[in-house]
Amino acid sequence: MNKNLPTTIVSILFKMISCIILAIIVSIIVEWIGMAFIWRDNPEHAKEMLNYEYSLVNDSFENFMFGDYLFNTMNNFFSSIYIYTQRILLQIQNEQNIGSHLSFINNFTDYLKAAGYIFFLVLMRAFVFIISLPWFLICGVVAFSDGLVERSIRKFEGGVEHGMIHHLAKSNFTFVIATAFIFYLGIPIPVHPSIVIIPFGILFGLIIYIAAWSFKKYL
Repeated sequence: MNKNLPTTIVSILFKMISCIILAIIVSIIVEWIGMAFIWRDNPEHAKEMLNYEYSLVNDSFENFMFGDYLFNTMNNFFSSIYIYTQRILLQIQNEQNIGSHLSFINNFTDYLKAAGYIFFLVLMRAFVFIISLPWFLICGVVAFSDGLVERSIRKFEGGVEHGMIHHLAKSNFTFVIATAFIFYLGIPIPVHPSIVIIPFGILFGLIIYIAAWSFKKYL
């Protein structure tokens, strides 16, 4: 067993959690900027995004490949967070109504509500991305197999080496997944998960294919 495996797993988890926290902060800032300058006539923009993507999760992942147990667990978890978030936002709204003389609360209640909706939305997107990782695995396995076939053909035909291309492609494995993860979590518009995950999965497979195809002919 590789002694560095536990350290690697902890490092990956730490980086993932860091990305989620960063995505929450950046998404909240982007949403606030949008509320101030872009969709100022629609203070419910964050709530509409949340409702739209939550309905997609309910409709699309109910019959997921891992069975109903995963969906029910995920649904119960996010439903609990959603209800808790709604209670907090309702309390903020009541405080606004009761203490309407407080200008700070009057001016920033919509921004606080948007931050709560964005927080929940980013967590839900992170979970959807994690359970979609098998798609990247499938693309990688298929591309790796096809790339090895092309490498064998190049080997027996006496093709030239492509060491630089191989190392360049290999160095971008984690970059593609990390980019897809950060982009999906931070995009400030409602989007179906497949619109982001499928193209990045294909791109990941293409990089795997190039790395396998360009691997040196002789070990």
